[in-house]
Amino acid sequence: MRKKIEIKGSFLTKEGLKNILDVSLFDDESISDILITDNKTNFQGLSQFSFQNVYFYDCTFNTCDFEETYFNDCIFEKCDFSSSSFKGAYFNTVSIKDCKYLGSFFENVSIINTLIERSIFRLANFSDSRFENVSLIDCDCAEAYYDHSVFINFQNKNIDFSRSEFYKTKLKGVDFSDSTVDNLIITDSMNELKGAIFNVYQAAELAKKFGIIIKN
Repeated sequence: MRKKIEIKGSFLTKEGLKNILDVSLFDDESISDILITDNKTNFQGLSQFSFQNVYFYDCTFNTCDFEETYFNDCIFEKCDFSSSSFKGAYFNTVSIKDCKYLGSFFENVSIINTLIERSIFRLANFSDSRFENVSLIDCDCAEAYYDHSVFINFQNKNIDFSRSEFYKTKLKGVDFSDSTVDNLIITDSMNELKGAIFNVYQAAELAKKFGIIIKN
């Protein structure tokens, strides 16, 4: 029986938060207890900021720099972060809903105690990253990169991992049976898949890819 992931945290609501429309007005790298909504500016520089109890709602931050930024007890809803960089960022107790991270960069990030739903990570790069106590539901992660990453207590349901790369990433204990795993990119040794969980159809397709013949 699968262990259900419980995301704990004081997830905030929009009510009662001070509303910020223009993030370029920030004069402090430590931001807390605010609502950032309807931000459509091309402001680029938010690297090394610290966001605590911040609600991002209906924002666009294309090609923005969030490198080495810290997010704690934050919510992202209906936002577009396509082609933005989160290299070295830290996400702790975060909720992401209905967001778009097309082609974004997440190398060397830590994503801890996080719930992600109905979001797009197609072509995103998560190389050298750590996922711990993360639940991923109804997301498009096709052609994404997870090279040399770590998955601890990671759950996924209805995720498109088609053509995603898990090169030298240990997937022991990860249950892919409710997701799509067509044409995964791994090493010829298939060491990445040792201990991973697949349904019968997925196992048959993987066997065909690696030249294994299954007799009825």
